[in-house]
Amino acid sequence: MRREKGNGSIFYSEERKRWVACVNVGYTSKGTRKFKRMYCKTEQEAKKCLREYKNNIAKQQPSELAKLSLESYMRNQWLEKAKKKSMKPSSYDRLERTCEHQIFPVIGDIQMCSITVNDIQSLLNDMPPKYSQSVIKKTYDALNACFDFAVKNDVIMKNPVGSVTVPKSERITKEIEILSDEDKQAIKEECIKPFKRGVSGYRLGYAFILLLNTGMREGEICALEWADVDFEKLIIRINKTVSEVKIRDDSADAKYKTIVYNEPKTKSSRRSIPINKAALDALQHLHEITGSFKYVLSTANGTMVKPRKLANTFKTIQKNCGFEKTYGIHALRHTFASNLFNKGTDVKIVSKLLGHSSTSITCNIYIHVIEDVKAQAVALIDEV
Repeated sequence: MRREKGNGSIFYSEERKRWVACVNVGYTSKGTRKFKRMYCKTEQEAKKCLREYKNNIAKQQPSELAKLSLESYMRNQWLEKAKKKSMKPSSYDRLERTCEHQIFPVIGDIQMCSITVNDIQSLLNDMPPKYSQSVIKKTYDALNACFDFAVKNDVIMKNPVGSVTVPKSERITKEIEILSDEDKQAIKEECIKPFKRGVSGYRLGYAFILLLNTGMREGEICALEWADVDFEKLIIRINKTVSEVKIRDDSADAKYKTIVYNEPKTKSSRRSIPINKAALDALQHLHEITGSFKYVLSTANGTMVKPRKLANTFKTIQKNCGFEKTYGIHALRHTFASNLFNKGTDVKIVSKLLGHSSTSITCNIYIHVIEDVKAQAVALIDEV
């Protein structure tokens, strides 16, 4: 019986004295048909060769998933099915933003099976003038993880990111923000102004004095409960954090929701912070306002104050101070750490108070502060 078209043929060659397995593999540049011929001693061997060749070809053909665009595959297969349930919502939000802002606009319309090393290398090479090293690395990591996932699931044969080189960013790393003594004093005076609803002052102004004297993250102070504050031992226990993440329900009116995690950012973030005099005074003022509620920073209705609201209030305070350029709320944490270093506190202690997972992180963040303190210490020595 004649084989179906495209399945190849097997015949005996009198000239070669061999069985031949023959397959049409396309056309030449001149338009003539092109064949692949495999010569075997027996008919059975020729059938086996033809079968194995067709199987290998089938494996090399792109699957339906491989024909999807990179954006479609990353969004619907990798992000939705592989990453969404394995990541914290806030981490998933960051990963999704990396894909939407850095990857999809540039190479998102290319099919998975068609993306080359050059496509990805060009994407990364064009990033340095605009983006920091951190953003470039996150883009590389996202692509690498996605293509690894595709290879493990037999969607594509090889991960093209493996041969890509991560370029160095040309952007100068932004130094951390630390409040000057004058700005710090102005903010402190503004925060403690008597509160009169709709007239002046801030209901929870002392929260920023507390941040300035404890170095807590904004998510940590928003999740802080009065049960976590030990007035007898003068200790604040950090054992949870809060984060605002994107709502993924199309019917929802709000864009973000608040999630409280039982665990802080890292294991090291679970810590105790001693309460100094300024922090104690701030807590006592706050207790007069929110002491009957669960959270240290509670709304008038007793609900948790969200990080976004806290950050906006800090901007308002600075504008009322007359600042032309406002600090981010994280500057209070950086100022706390800087004050510790200026007082000669060991980096290990600073690292523990801040909840960093290692002293190397602390050193990398505050390298300029540490170097300044060292220079000041040496300058005090007139002669060795």
